[in-house]
Amino acid sequence: MEVQYKNKCCVPGCTNHASKRHRFPKDVGLMRKWVDSIKLPHLTTMQPEEIYQSYFVCDRHFAQEYLVPGTRRGLRKDAVPTLCLSVISEEVEDVQEVVALEHIPLPISSNEECAHVTDAPDLGAISTSSSMELSGLSQELAVLSTSGSEVHVTTTTVDCNNSTTAHTESYSQHWEPAVASTSGSSNITHDVCPPTRPETPRKKRSGILQAVNVTRQQDLTPRCKKFYRMVGEWGKKTARLYHKVRNLKVRLLNAERVSKCPNFQNLIENVNETTYMFILQQVRLQQLVPKARRFTLNEKILALALYKNSAKGYRLLSKIFCLPSPRTLTNMLNKIPYTPGINKHIFNSLKLAVSKFRNQNEKLCAIVFDELAIAPMLHYNQKRNCIQGVEDYGTVRSAHIADHANVFMVKGIYRQWKQALSFTFSNGPTKSGRLKEMLTQVIRECQNIGLKVMVTICDQGTANQAAINSLLRSTNEECQRNGVENTYGGFLVNGEEIIPLFDVPHLFKGIRNNLLSKDLQFEEDGELKIAKWDHVKQFYLLDSLDDTRLCKKLSDAHVFPQKMNKMKVSLMTQVFSQQVGSLMKRICQWDTRSEYNLPPEASQTADLILFMDQLFDSLNGNNKIPSASKILKGGISKNSGHEEFWQRAIRILESMRFYNTKKARFVKVPSSNNLIKTLKGFIYLRKKMLEKVKYFLPRALNQDCLENFFASIRTHGRRNVNPSAAQFITSFKVLLVNNYMSSHSVGANCERDDTTGALDSLRCFVVSFCWS
Repeated sequence: MEVQYKNKCCVPGCTNHASKRHRFPKDVGLMRKWVDSIKLPHLTTMQPEEIYQSYFVCDRHFAQEYLVPGTRRGLRKDAVPTLCLSVISEEVEDVQEVVALEHIPLPISSNEECAHVTDAPDLGAISTSSSMELSGLSQELAVLSTSGSEVHVTTTTVDCNNSTTAHTESYSQHWEPAVASTSGSSNITHDVCPPTRPETPRKKRSGILQAVNVTRQQDLTPRCKKFYRMVGEWGKKTARLYHKVRNLKVRLLNAERVSKCPNFQNLIENVNETTYMFILQQVRLQQLVPKARRFTLNEKILALALYKNSAKGYRLLSKIFCLPSPRTLTNMLNKIPYTPGINKHIFNSLKLAVSKFRNQNEKLCAIVFDELAIAPMLHYNQKRNCIQGVEDYGTVRSAHIADHANVFMVKGIYRQWKQALSFTFSNGPTKSGRLKEMLTQVIRECQNIGLKVMVTICDQGTANQAAINSLLRSTNEECQRNGVENTYGGFLVNGEEIIPLFDVPHLFKGIRNNLLSKDLQFEEDGELKIAKWDHVKQFYLLDSLDDTRLCKKLSDAHVFPQKMNKMKVSLMTQVFSQQVGSLMKRICQWDTRSEYNLPPEASQTADLILFMDQLFDSLNGNNKIPSASKILKGGISKNSGHEEFWQRAIRILESMRFYNTKKARFVKVPSSNNLIKTLKGFIYLRKKMLEKVKYFLPRALNQDCLENFFASIRTHGRRNVNPSAAQFITSFKVLLVNNYMSSHSVGANCERDDTTGALDSLRCFVVSFCWS
């Protein structure tokens, strides 16, 4: 059932009952423009207040640019009716001309007969079709009749033989007072009647109630009333849909008209897709008030990319261009469901980026995982209706308050891209069994989207070592069940071999930290040597005696344990450097004649420093071609000497033993054992990688990317060294979105394309879940 508005549209001949009605404007000048456009003579004699209270115009007669959805009035302040008026106005003018031509006599009273006009003009030149049209327009004029006065019109009908027949038709029409007669129409008389308001003929009641012979809703039964209300709601929905369809038709006509414009074709050819969308956005929304602007999803995604790159720059652009508010973008991000565990929309967006890789070797990647300490704090999430801050592994939740977050990240090996994947909350460090299950699940999800996981990287945490050892034992047991020999250097997941590696900077920091309180005994080239940290202290104090220092980078934070940040990698590498090792080896042979004179045994400590410097360079190269001074600090290839040096380094590391002077015995240090396992993993990985690529960079095989990610979480928005679970989730989501536009994101490492597809990964991330 079509909804019929109570107020009728005052445009002559308009039969639209479903469109929205609009009152005449209160501004007198604008109201006169409306009256001139509609061309109703009786409106010119009425007062503005009376027109405002009694007359309405529907949506059908306004252009699309004048309609403003979402506002109470629904029209712009300068709106004027311009559509569907010309035909009706022309018909009214033609009828008036016909009345003038046919010498219409206006009777003195409404009951008197009007005499026929004897000297009618010759209409022989008028064609039959024109006469029929005039007759139809005369009948249209009858619709506009009123009860104020009766007009008898004598018209002439022209037949096919050009013969004229005069007849009289009666019309009721309210005219303006004192219609002046022309000199050429001397036999036309006028009867001036006082102006009266036209009465709209009341239509016969129609609808559902009439169909069931009921006049009022109160006469219906309760069930019928319910059905009646349902039909009414359906009618309203139908009216709204009709309004949308009509607006869509108008937009399609306008789009077709614009598409044929030559300037528009030149615009499409000379700009890219993103720029074209932005230009159309400004043309469509620039004239609207801010609260009436509506943005599409693609326009919001473009604005989100600008906002996340620079909030200050986005505020400046918002003053120049029409852009969504930051609150709109924040609400869009809040709709993205991001929970602990596996989030399918993350892997769906990553799958889209992986599918664009031009080279299959770009899919070679490593899984990096580590833990971050968070503040134990509970937070109620109103939108998700859950409590954040408890132990949560995605599929399993418990009532224990979480104080650790375990994060998984994927990183490219052949091409260094990165992407955070998932996180979980735990009470204390994650147990090895749970960690093994989570690691296996993340690897399988990466394999399902097309990535080739080659290695896993983690630190020397107890749970990490236990989880890796458990995976290695599972692979060994599987080989035994199948009756084959275990020739793998790693563990199997879905039949694909994955090599476990430990983070190289953590291993070197562990050896340095043990050397602070223990003496290191090792064998190099068949010679037994002992390295002591006291030799490093004496070298630093000797170098600090004079202002002309040789090692300016060394400070108290490098040498003295009470002032040292033991987790900072730069403090370790600047001590285990070629400069310190070579100078110590040279100065220990001199007599400096000071109390800090180095003994000859310091040369053995210098040999350890030089060896550690070479080993760190071989595992930290970031350039394909190394420098002449550091030939091992380069890419790993078939012709590089990395494997020979690593074989020699393994023999030295296996001979290392730390002597605890307080306990007077040798002790085991996990760092040296894990470094041996990592070197063997590098040797095995070199063999597998060089079958696919010509070279690869060893610096890609550490967890610096994850450490930088943790640093970004701690500094997001403000300095928050110990974030809570709710703050961690918010920062994690923001950094995840930012990475889709960064130079290290997955999408940026496929084909470089800033014109089309530049925001595909971000768009897939936003829309790859069930959008509400």
